[in-house]
Amino acid sequence: APRPTSARRRRSPLTRAVVNMLAYFNNAQRVAGHQGCRVIAGLTIDRIINEPTAGAIAYDIDKKGTEKSVLIFDLGGNTFDISIIAIDNGVFKVLASGHKWRHPPRRRGLRPARHGPFHQAHQAERRRRARAGEALPRLRARQARAQQLAPGAQ
Repeated sequence: APRPTSARRRRSPLTRAVVNMLAYFNNAQRVAGHQGCRVIAGLTIDRIINEPTAGAIAYDIDKKGTEKSVLIFDLGGNTFDISIIAIDNGVFKVLASGHKWRHPPRRRGLRPARHGPFHQAHQAERRRRARAGEALPRLRARQARAQQLAPGAQ
């Protein structure tokens, strides 16, 4: 119920909106988003903007009277979006935009497998086995097998 909540906070009805959509949405997805906002929420949509453009607006919201080009990176959930936006006296013009789908986490320097609940449970189990004395016999057995398989072992 975002609409009634925002109307209460504003103390006036909310009827118009600017919608922020994912940069890689195709035209059909944009139309569906527009219709959803109009039909379900009952809003008049003034404009649809891409996420990187929204980032540029947030960056430049308080800097008036300057002309510049801005490079916007958007490291979203499963994409990497980039846009070059020209800003001139509050007018935003997207010069170029692109995205890459499903970038591997290692490219961002993150390793989710080492921080998730599975990894934490695995680490807890390893600590429990080490305290219970189960790890040492397994380690010795593994070393014995490695020595038997090593070239030149007798």
